[in-house]
Amino acid sequence: MISGFLQNGECRKSIDVFLEMGRCGVGFDRASFAVVLKACGALEECNVGVQVHGLLVKFGFDSDVVTGSALLGMYAKFKRLDDSLAVFSELPEKNWVSWSAMIAGCVQNDRNVEGLELFKEMQGVGVGVSQSIYASLFRSCAGLSALKLGKELHGHALKSAFGTDIIVGTATLDMYAKCGRMADAQKVLNSMPKCSLQSYNAIIVGYARSDRGFQALKSFQLLLKIGLGFDEITLSGALNACASIRGDLEGRQVHGLAVKSISMSNICVANAILDMYGKCKALAEASDLFDMMERRDAVSWNAIIAAYEKDDEA
Repeated sequence: MISGFLQNGECRKSIDVFLEMGRCGVGFDRASFAVVLKACGALEECNVGVQVHGLLVKFGFDSDVVTGSALLGMYAKFKRLDDSLAVFSELPEKNWVSWSAMIAGCVQNDRNVEGLELFKEMQGVGVGVSQSIYASLFRSCAGLSALKLGKELHGHALKSAFGTDIIVGTATLDMYAKCGRMADAQKVLNSMPKCSLQSYNAIIVGYARSDRGFQALKSFQLLLKIGLGFDEITLSGALNACASIRGDLEGRQVHGLAVKSISMSNICVANAILDMYGKCKALAEASDLFDMMERRDAVSWNAIIAAYEKDDEA
């Protein structure tokens, strides 16, 4: 029941069932603790998570690798990486799950160098690399703009069983895109036997950030053609591409897709549309959209101010 609620996104109910177990006197095991710790992490329930930590110590599960991996992962999501590292260092046994959780935790907390150092340490003790570890490592390289290391890891992945993996491939092309190497990112995409929406999102956003709006829109059109769907990240990337080429007509078409998909409620998409209209000098449309927005943030205000400034320049 605890696991079922977690898998269906009902983390609060997962925690409630765990608490009910305790009240009924049912014994806990490593699976009980591992699942409820994931639920606490997903809800960012720090106080509950700390109490569960105390409980698992009482029951003698603090040295268990499964429970320990879930515990350090939870602390990482709470942005308490030092607590994660403390749990990790005290584990008498570490497997690829615990190494993966710790490296991912470093990346989630923007401590990319530590994540890469842990990877080197992991290699030294002979633990094999997993799909999730590769994904975290490429994110580290992207965050550090460490292109040389990213290329080396790409070669490492190609030699392993993960050379054609869709998640590893997506993380690789995203790393190249964030390092400004769009030709390499496109080569990775073209070489992947199967692509995902996330793969296309990475290439679309990469082109848009590199001010190569036409290439971004070309990738967006291909995505629509092959039927993988789209999400808020896709729409934001396509709208940024329209803004970079001052593509008023293309921007209106993407705006129409956003309205049909009910993505207008997403503030990032709304801000991207607002920015696009401003850069295309469509002040009336930008002003109307701004007035209709139920929620605005600093980006929204900056975009509408910039739109009026563009209009004054005209």
